[in-house]
Amino acid sequence: MKLLYHLGQMNKYEILCQKYALALKRTRESRQKIIDFVEIFLEAMTEYFGYPIAETKKEFDEDNKLQLTTRFTVNEFANDPSKGNSEVIILHWTVEKVLDNYLVVFIPYFKEFKLFEKEFERFALVYDFIFEAIEENYLQEVKLSPKGEESIKDTLLPF
Repeated sequence: MKLLYHLGQMNKYEILCQKYALALKRTRESRQKIIDFVEIFLEAMTEYFGYPIAETKKEFDEDNKLQLTTRFTVNEFANDPSKGNSEVIILHWTVEKVLDNYLVVFIPYFKEFKLFEKEFERFALVYDFIFEAIEENYLQEVKLSPKGEESIKDTLLPF
């Protein structure tokens, strides 16, 4: 049996290709919004801590969640980092766009924060959580590396 194809109409394959192109466009736009949000979020985080937060890894997974790794260094002498010991704190996050907000998850605690793009006062809730998690760790003794060498604290590993 031969199906009729009318001139000027798209065939089923062309319709599917068009739908795919639109979905791809939405995905790219959503990913770009997440990247833009993360830039704002990390800039505000740098301001909160008073020290630069460096982004070391950023990639999307198959569910369009941004897997993000950031790091910053704490020093024995804040006013003169060249003296004493220092430690690099590595933080792992996921960020995804859910409707009109962003879901930020700090790993390994899996504490979720729902934020809107310009909701700066709520960003501090996330930063406070991170600060308190790291501060609590420093209530215990730390491993000392040879003077002048950095040690690394990866939040995925037990402190």
